[in-house]
Amino acid sequence: IRSQNANGAWSITNRSFFYKMAAGPSTTNSNIVAVEYFFDSDPGFGLATSVPITPNQNIVNLNFDADMTNIGFGVRNLYIRSKDANDVWSITNRMFVCRDSMKILLQGFYEGGGLMTTTLMNQGIGSDMMITDSIDVELHEINFPYNMVASSKAILHTDGTFSCVFTQNIQDAMYYRVIKHRNSIETWSETPIGFYASPHDFTTAASQVYASNQTEVEAGVFAMYTGDINQDGFIDSFDFPA
Repeated sequence: IRSQNANGAWSITNRSFFYKMAAGPSTTNSNIVAVEYFFDSDPGFGLATSVPITPNQNIVNLNFDADMTNIGFGVRNLYIRSKDANDVWSITNRMFVCRDSMKILLQGFYEGGGLMTTTLMNQGIGSDMMITDSIDVELHEINFPYNMVASSKAILHTDGTFSCVFTQNIQDAMYYRVIKHRNSIETWSETPIGFYASPHDFTTAASQVYASNQTEVEAGVFAMYTGDINQDGFIDSFDFPA
């Protein structure tokens, strides 16, 4: 599906998967008995990494940890599919995984030596000593009004790296990369970056972000400004009471 504006310009062409199934003798849904996933290359039905499930006709909010030990950094393709009790496989759905393809630091959580504090653990959320906080990662179009194309919530590690999963269909194009955090100033990349581009490190210079809107927390190390508690785009006296 695609659209055209009044200037005759066409949008990107978006793709969705659908499955057309022939009418069968029964309308009863069989239990889903298997779920599996793989990265990039399909090993064949039943040969991918299995996800533990309890057989059911309708499985929602399935959460699992995908093993990324042996996949490279950058944008990877994550595929997932399921099988029912009749040995019929679903379509194979694709998601995009950006594995540690960006790096950013938060001013208020910075401790030195390129590391941030374990904020979530300090607040009694989990016990992972490699996690700082969660952030929102967005991809925006390069032309006004810079509409958001895709978004993902990611876990920010103490060294500033993070991985995120985009479930939306994303074209291989240029996008502004936008980072949002619960008490920091919304930060955009200085220029649009290709979706499949090499990993991007925001921390090496203030100029890595739009308007050089970062602060130097250590010699040669830059971080997002922290303190926008009410998320109005400013750090001012309205944030201080909170």
